Amino acid sequence: MADPIIEFGDDEDEIRKPEFQVTEMSSASWCVRKIRDARRQMERNRELAQVEYARLQRERDKVDAWLAKANAAEDQTIEYMSAKLEPWIKTAIEGRKKRSIDLPFGRAGFKATPGRMEYKDAVAVVAYAEARTPSIVEIKKSVPKAAMKKLIEATGEVPDCVELIDGEDKFYVETKEE
Repeated sequence: MADPIIEFGDDEDEIRKPEFQVTEMSSASWCVRKIRDARRQMERNRELAQVEYARLQRERDKVDAWLAKANAAEDQTIEYMSAKLEPWIKTAIEGRKKRSIDLPFGRAGFKATPGRMEYKDAVAVVAYAEARTPSIVEIKKSVPKAAMKKLIEATGEVPDCVELIDGEDKFYVETKEE
């Protein structure tokens, strides 16, 4: 291997080495070895991260269990007090326009929730709508790419609405594990 050329920069004290280039089999092999080593390090990093995630999850599980236990009595209090308060509020607001009562520590009342609809039989719903107002029925059609590829292969015809794009060579590096 020839001696590298050393260039001097604008500053007299600055010496720049030429950028690394792969010039022969040994430098190519060195690159692959460096990639292999980097991938191994990345795998070790992932393994360490998994260990830490597991440890943190165990700690989180402990905190979640504590929180559930600590709040269990409070949940029971809320349910009990709400069950006692609801009938009284219902009676107190009867005949009033306002559906809540302001109290020193908050407000209790009833809020209207929007109604909702659920289909018991989706096929029957479509048939009903098609018979009365067909424009509200949505028709969703699609052609899977695999099926279109088979059709093109079978007919040898590529429609104008389809573009076939050739695959490209993609650079890869495989490393050997020892």
